[in-house]
Amino acid sequence: VHKLDDECEYEAISYAWGDYPEFDQTLFLDGQILKISRNLSAALRAYCHPDRARILWADAICINQADAAEKTQQVAIMADIYSKAKSVQAWVTPASKDTIEAMAFMAQLASKANVGDSEARRLIDDAAKAHVDYLVSRSWFRRVWIVQEVSLAAELIVSCGHSTMGWTDFARA
Repeated sequence: VHKLDDECEYEAISYAWGDYPEFDQTLFLDGQILKISRNLSAALRAYCHPDRARILWADAICINQADAAEKTQQVAIMADIYSKAKSVQAWVTPASKDTIEAMAFMAQLASKANVGDSEARRLIDDAAKAHVDYLVSRSWFRRVWIVQEVSLAAELIVSCGHSTMGWTDFARA
């Protein structure tokens, strides 16, 4: 437990409960059992450092979901939570063949400067082949809260499994 005023460097996780939001995964935390979604469980596994501690903030863990008063109080300070985070990790989806191809394509596209019309048409065709449509149709992109999380983040990292890229490059692509 940390107060926002404390000197504590942490990263916030921006994620969607997922396309199947059942809380059927078990997290053991401070001797307690907490049920979380598959999507959050996958994010935590991907963000875990095997050789050092990492302080992560995730709403389903850090806010008592059964306590309406706590949820109301925490929602009121969401802007502070995301703006004071060292970085925001945007967990879009677990890795798959399609997301790995899409993230690689997005990284390649972000490195291109200005392109002409014929190049743009070719890139649109290439994007379809690289499954970018699948990537941007994930439930994370349909959350209204991402507007706040993206705009307040000191640094935003988009993640699909272990494939990552900065938000600026992702948005440019």
